[in-house]
Amino acid sequence: MVGGRDTDRVLQRVLVGVLAACAALTGCGPASRPATDDRMQLAVESAMPRRQVAPSWSIAVEPTFKQEERAEGTVLAARGRTIWVNSWQTPPENDRAQTVAWLKEQSSPDRRDLFEEVDGEVVRLAYLLREVQGGRPRIAVYAYAVGDGGYLQLAMYFQDEKYLDWALRVARSVQAEGGPSDPARGIRP
Repeated sequence: MVGGRDTDRVLQRVLVGVLAACAALTGCGPASRPATDDRMQLAVESAMPRRQVAPSWSIAVEPTFKQEERAEGTVLAARGRTIWVNSWQTPPENDRAQTVAWLKEQSSPDRRDLFEEVDGEVVRLAYLLREVQGGRPRIAVYAYAVGDGGYLQLAMYFQDEKYLDWALRVARSVQAEGGPSDPARGIRP
């Protein structure tokens, strides 16, 4: 039996193997040479199930994550990793650039910027902070996806550095689903 800690790795290997077999059988990929890390990661990401985390936003995250609605927001948790999610509306007069500028102004000066990118109508950005919570060090990746009328805020926490690539993949997986942002969380610039 596979332990909880190894479940994600096993699922990734199985998915990559299935996708490689399909490519070999259909001739739709270079099956004669081994897949590179980039191609394996792309295969895993494309096979990752999407999870609705707010009325107008979804993310791609492993099925091992348990989702719970709390007063402070939505929390997704799996062994060694936690994601807090909130969706916010922005004032109608604010465009995406104004919201991104405000988010940067509000963030910690100790942050290490990880990325900022535009994907169609969504601007994504993320930064890393090393924090201490309850006397224990942790890594925090704060990510935002800004669309028209609102944005999704992700706070991903973990202690093992190996999860940094995972956090970046989750941050880049955010998609706008076309509905309104969650008005229960309020309006922020």
